[in-house]
Amino acid sequence: MLDTITTKTCNKCGEAKSLSEFYKHATSKNGVRPDCKRCVGAHMRAYHAEHKAEKAAYNREYRASHKDEQSTYMREYYVANCEEAKAKAREYYKSHREKAKAKHRAWLVSKGDGLAAYRRAWSQANKKGVATSRRVYYLANKEKIATNRRVYWLANPEVFAKAHHKRNAHKAGNEAFGVTAKELKRIRTSACTHCGVAGPSHIDHVIPVSKGGRHSIGNLQPLCQPCNSSKNNSYYSVWRYR
Repeated sequence: MLDTITTKTCNKCGEAKSLSEFYKHATSKNGVRPDCKRCVGAHMRAYHAEHKAEKAAYNREYRASHKDEQSTYMREYYVANCEEAKAKAREYYKSHREKAKAKHRAWLVSKGDGLAAYRRAWSQANKKGVATSRRVYYLANKEKIATNRRVYWLANPEVFAKAHHKRNAHKAGNEAFGVTAKELKRIRTSACTHCGVAGPSHIDHVIPVSKGGRHSIGNLQPLCQPCNSSKNNSYYSVWRYR
């Protein structure tokens, strides 16, 4: 007789529903709970909301007293399910890219300077491991890294110029002051100081670095490619009157 029953009335909402809308319960008369899945879910959500602080306190206490056990379990679980977990994370990120980015930005803002300090301290304490990890990654992804760098330098030439000129000044033993990428971009997009040709221009040192010139905003000027090549490593004041 019970096998022919296909519906049941929920004792909470009073609606007649299919047995598939009820959770199973081995000891009940017809093998399912008296309240439907929707009512069970509503009850559980209300319970969790009412006891949120208690549950949070319990979870903190449990994690503190079982720290080593949880760390071991998570490591073992990650090793056993590493590829599956990565695949799921990639799939989720692809379908929720903007949401994930916004959530990550909010998390970074909430952590503030504390996160940066923690990362610096961790990197300092694990210097050898970080260096080894970077070398391994670089050797395994040489072509990818080179391609990414080329794309980045082409899209941000002033960032490359900043690093290049600063490095040259240090190699020559000259002073190098802080010149921002924004300032270099302004110079690069300006017209040539000598002939007035519209940018983009080369970034030239008025007093060449090879002759003791500083790498500073006061010693930089925009020159077009022909003028910069003609000037080479001459003083600008000498070259312009040739």
